Amino acid sequence: FDAATKGADLCVLGFGTNDAKKLEVPLGEFLSEVSDVLDQAGEAGIPLILLGIPWFSEKVAGRDVQARLPIWNESLASLCDQLRIPFVDLYTPFLGDPERWFNERTTPKRHRRGGTAGSRAGPAPGAPTDGPLGLVCISE
Repeated sequence: FDAATKGADLCVLGFGTNDAKKLEVPLGEFLSEVSDVLDQAGEAGIPLILLGIPWFSEKVAGRDVQARLPIWNESLASLCDQLRIPFVDLYTPFLGDPERWFNERTTPKRHRRGGTAGSRAGPAPGAPTDGPLGLVCISE
């Protein structure tokens, strides 16, 4: 975490999209992983914003995943409230207007792991390609 955030003035964290799709990952395990990362950020003294898990279609995720999203988001929001970390609810607006947010019918190449030639997608050199953490660090 320290190497990824060196010199950052703010970190925006996004958790859960991949974990929510893995039905074998229980909520408690997920929250423990999130809490560990939030603790590391707190120790580094970096202000945080946590993004909730966005809504996505049953066609993409299945009914079981769709059913767990509100519960997981409520749990993330509660954890953030306890830790006094700003939480951005992405689930509710995405659910309320999916056509606005999900107007692409298939996953474009720019969203796939590694991206395509000339795209900005894909992990930074040396960055992990899997895992529950999406991290954006902002420096002035």
